[in-house]
Amino acid sequence: MSEFSWSFHIRAADAAAVEKLLGTAKFSGLVFGPANGWLTFVPYADVHGTEATTEPREFSAKLLKATGLPVLAYSYVEDEFWSFALVRTGKPPCWFSCAWEPEPVVERDGLDLSAFEGICMGASIEPFLREP
Repeated sequence: MSEFSWSFHIRAADAAAVEKLLGTAKFSGLVFGPANGWLTFVPYADVHGTEATTEPREFSAKLLKATGLPVLAYSYVEDEFWSFALVRTGKPPCWFSCAWEPEPVVERDGLDLSAFEGICMGASIEPFLREP
């Protein structure tokens, strides 16, 4: 059986304000941080009709709508793949996926490293975005 992991990281300077926005929007889950300008949110599954585990990019868009802040989603399925998606207001989502089951496949079509300007240097993450 594979280990599944999903987490959502909200770019936030004011953690208390973001927690209030999440509560107002009826999101339930665990909140960690902030650390380095990010608030980590791990939602409870199937609460208020928000199933985070089905499509992290779609769930990220719901978090963006609720908070108005950039959201970075991270997904990991132990025996199959890992991926991330960055959603921001008024801009297309930026995403990357690396699968290794049954064969290694990297999907970079949705990747725009310039989307990380102001967050980190895109070139600094490039070495991690290669085939296994």
